[in-house]
Amino acid sequence: MIFKTACLTHVWHPENCGLNSCKDLFSLTFDDDLVRELFAVRKAILPGHWQPNYDGKGREVWQKLVARFDADHASIDRLRLDITLTPGALDRVSFHLHLTTPGFRTTHQIYRLDIRQSGPHGNKLKMGHPLSGYQFPPGSSHEHHFQDSVDPGRCDFATHIPANVNTFDEAAIFLCGRLTVTNSHDFPRTAGQERLI
Repeated sequence: MIFKTACLTHVWHPENCGLNSCKDLFSLTFDDDLVRELFAVRKAILPGHWQPNYDGKGREVWQKLVARFDADHASIDRLRLDITLTPGALDRVSFHLHLTTPGFRTTHQIYRLDIRQSGPHGNKLKMGHPLSGYQFPPGSSHEHHFQDSVDPGRCDFATHIPANVNTFDEAAIFLCGRLTVTNSHDFPRTAGQERLI
């Protein structure tokens, strides 16, 4: 599969990926088929650098890193991964995967992995789903996948993850499997830490 990053109007070329038509970069409509393909394609993570974020009193409240991806040595412009980490707590981290539209601020969150979050999460009601209306307590870990969402283009419904995913490195390995990332060994280190994978 080939990504044409220089093309201003299309991401996909049907002769390379088997689609019936190209996907318009400037469409703000959530496209399930495009997202499924972006999940499935084998990709490498291109990590950025950890940046501290401070509150009004100058205290560091979290660290954030923005990562991109490539496939076949071409950038995947439509995907962005935001990672937020609580300082001094490698077991409290969130990974947010966004579908972006170049030239627009609009993004769709298509996957989120929350490890030991400080606050609760309440699912929306979803007919026939065993976790409909379920309340995840503080300190629990869970994932949000666009395919489980109640509203298209949002990550508003959480499901359980394996009980052995509790730390940053365990979460990173789990995430790479979910996103078909092939270079988990290049996953970003956190400030002051050795390589985690």
